[in-house]
Amino acid sequence: MQRFLFGLMGRSWPSGCPVRKRQAPSRGDETVAVRAIEKLGGKVRVLATDFSGKPFVKVVFSYTKVMDVGLKEPKDLKTLIGLNLMGTQVTDAGLNY
Repeated sequence: MQRFLFGLMGRSWPSGCPVRKRQAPSRGDETVAVRAIEKLGGKVRVLATDFSGKPFVKVVFSYTKVMDVGLKEPKDLKTLIGLNLMGTQVTDAGLNY
């Protein structure tokens, strides 16, 4: 069984199968937002892409020292579909950003 699995790992996709790499957003204001989020200790994760290649992202700030003001950075991510604030000091007022 192990030999079979290692044999499959060396193979590539058949030609004609679309394989898209998942990348963090890289358009204008989104690039600035990603850098600011990472500077605050957060992570930007690409969850999926649509057929045009536009990424849908999630921002993870869990157990970082981000506060209410730090939530103004993710607003520039146009395809944000998730925000993890577990273990942070963000209040209800911070969600208005």
